[in-house]
Amino acid sequence: MKAFFFGGKDNGNNNGDHQQQQLDTSHSTTSTKASQPLHVHPGSGSTANPDSVPERPFPGNSNSGYQKQGSGRGGNQDGGFISAFQNITRGAAAQDAEMERRVSVAARNLGDGVQKIVQAAKGSGRQHGGSSQEWKASLLSLLGGADDQTGMFSKTASDIDILLENSTCDKFVLRCVENELPPNLIHCLRLLRVLELQHANSQKAENGPRASISQKATKKVTQLLCLLCKDPSVGEQLRPHLFGLLALSGASYPESGTHVASAASSVIVAFSEFCLSTSLVWFLHDRKMIVHMTDDIKELIGMTEVSSSATASLCLYGEAAEEAGLWVVAMKTVVNLVVF
Repeated sequence: MKAFFFGGKDNGNNNGDHQQQQLDTSHSTTSTKASQPLHVHPGSGSTANPDSVPERPFPGNSNSGYQKQGSGRGGNQDGGFISAFQNITRGAAAQDAEMERRVSVAARNLGDGVQKIVQAAKGSGRQHGGSSQEWKASLLSLLGGADDQTGMFSKTASDIDILLENSTCDKFVLRCVENELPPNLIHCLRLLRVLELQHANSQKAENGPRASISQKATKKVTQLLCLLCKDPSVGEQLRPHLFGLLALSGASYPESGTHVASAASSVIVAFSEFCLSTSLVWFLHDRKMIVHMTDDIKELIGMTEVSSSATASLCLYGEAAEEAGLWVVAMKTVVNLVVF
């Protein structure tokens, strides 16, 4: 019994020691597995130990796979887009700079050319009675040639053509004003009127047809001057030249020069709409320019006696001026000037 008791107790101790050893072995095994890295096979769908799940790569970590993945194909595409955008921007900037350079050079050349022609016309008027042909040919050549000229002038771009082609330049008006182009364009209109008067006189002496020779040149000057007059900054620069500009609308013209009157009217209307400030209105009022314009209209329509001059016989007055549309041009100009 005692033997059995002791035997049973020993067996119980043995069993307890055996269980303790099993627990120690199990604990050791578990610790060993926990300390080893977790390997998850693709597609297994199970995790042996949830406490040992590897950290997800952080985007800011330079050693993470996330950043390396972002620097792959997507990164190359973004870099390509940025590079393409920079190339386009540089190309546009270079194109704008070249356009601005062309505008500046053409405006300077055109202004200098007009000044030389003005001086030549004054000199020829004093020395040759206004019959010299040099300044007329120079003026038409500067503005792209006469109406009947072909060949060289039609293929070569003049300075005024360059300005019209590059009128979309951001600093177009600024570069033209810097080179005093608007006043010189008014000089062009006045010279074109004189040119048509002398051309009509020569045609009368030769008994030839009274055809115009400056319609193309006048059209270019009108287009360019109307573009410039849409900017209010041009108004003050034209202040000293307004009397000469306003006088063109109601002046006398030969039959071949009525297009100059229409051109001057278009410029005056554009000036009145965009450039006429309060100070300029008072300037016109103090100089009584509207009164002078109405006096010219009275002479044009025959209400007053026409001055006897060498060119009076060449110009249109009364009913002839009405048929040519000069009445409408002159009155429309004054009305628009007063309304605006």
